Amino acid sequence: MNHCLIMNIEERSHTRSLGPYRIAHWLRENGWDAEVIDYCAHWSHDELMELCLSRINDNTRFIGFSSLFTGWTNHMEIFSLFLKNYYPNIIQISGSSSLPNADMSAVDYHIYGFGEKALDVLLKYLFSNGEAPRATEYFNTQLIDASHYPAYPLNEYTVLYEERDYLQPWEFLSIETGRGCKFKCSFCNFSVLGVKGDYSTSQDSFEKQLNENYDRWGIKNYVIAEETFNDRTEKVEKFSQVVQRLNFEPWFAAYIRADLLISRKHEVEHLANMNVFGQFYGVESFNQKTSKAIKKGMDRGKMKEGLLKVKEYFEKNNNKYRGNISLIVGAPYETKESLYSSLDWLVDNWKTQSFTAYPLGIPIYGRQSILSGSYSNNEYEEISAEELYQRHDKRYVDKVLKKNNIMKDNKILEKKWLMWKNKQMDVVEAFKIHDHMYDVMRKEKFKKSTFAVAEFSGKESTIDDKLKLDVNAVKTFRDEELQWVEEYKKKKLS
Repeated sequence: MNHCLIMNIEERSHTRSLGPYRIAHWLRENGWDAEVIDYCAHWSHDELMELCLSRINDNTRFIGFSSLFTGWTNHMEIFSLFLKNYYPNIIQISGSSSLPNADMSAVDYHIYGFGEKALDVLLKYLFSNGEAPRATEYFNTQLIDASHYPAYPLNEYTVLYEERDYLQPWEFLSIETGRGCKFKCSFCNFSVLGVKGDYSTSQDSFEKQLNENYDRWGIKNYVIAEETFNDRTEKVEKFSQVVQRLNFEPWFAAYIRADLLISRKHEVEHLANMNVFGQFYGVESFNQKTSKAIKKGMDRGKMKEGLLKVKEYFEKNNNKYRGNISLIVGAPYETKESLYSSLDWLVDNWKTQSFTAYPLGIPIYGRQSILSGSYSNNEYEEISAEELYQRHDKRYVDKVLKKNNIMKDNKILEKKWLMWKNKQMDVVEAFKIHDHMYDVMRKEKFKKSTFAVAEFSGKESTIDDKLKLDVNAVKTFRDEELQWVEEYKKKKLS
């Protein structure tokens, strides 16, 4: 039987990413022995080498590296070079929702996007005399854009785990209910937009995963992996019916479109019946002109009033609610004054919950947003690094350059995001406002964000403990996580 290892290299959190497990499940369905190795950022090089000596055999065909975003670090680069040196015949394949990293010197192929069908073509080419995949050279690796081999829609997105995954009852898992979004917001560069129809997974698949994970591992808490979970009320009702017939009480977090939730009469009850108590609202702006420009045009006064009613409903009827309002700093027509007015409203009305803010990114490589192709018509223009250095202190400009470009030896190898300015601000000012908003968040002790509740896992803490966390109260739970990582490594190496 063909064998492979899939390394979860995501450094962003200590939770288990869904991607490597989805690929491993799909490979097993196709006759492979696929094992996932989690928390690789926390394995020493000696431990990783010991793992390889215990796992790699004559049937090992490839080593996979999986991250949601660009998770490549110097730590992983050294490990990859070790593999290339000691196991030169084993193919290295990385996969991510981002393009390859410039420092991937030994990775053979990189799959960009939802990867099942693209990986199928690649593996048949490598090991079964199949047709060569469409690939282009990108830095040091062969890039395969998975959109050429659409893994959407699929009949189901099931992930079943194994004993050797060592799942723990206090963990949060991700569960995929569908792929794609019916909307086309101007700033969004998700890979599947404008979906017509409901292509969500079946009730049977959803129920099977929930029951198996509870019966075998005692797991009850989930993050729903879908761009907009409440795009269709009937879909929420479909999954709510499953939850209501379970013999245990799960807890779900999901991306929720606030204007739909507010405008639909009974949707809040459907979400409550499904135990979707973690809700991430991509509000993006409380400026009316801005919201209209990004195609989220509900009246902002009605939006604020509706969000407060939703918060009141859940706080009154359930003590496990976490609502997260997300804003974009620098969206079209957004002024500094309107951003600080939004911040004041959050301080006055939302401190029992959470908010996040992101400086606007206009992608100019990879999958571009609608805004990318028309930024010059939306009051944006490019600004040079030289002009930014003239306007701002070097520390901030260096930070923004590194965030917005692929850098090596302090030189820009490729631009990832537009270095922009408009009538209201420039990209560095957007980062400064973002940092100030987070200073206020910490000072006012807002609660930990919706998905960060899932990140901070530990066997001594309950969901109620996690929901009490404010943005400053992190260290104890992070220590708990790292203790588990050490236990996990010992189990894998035993």
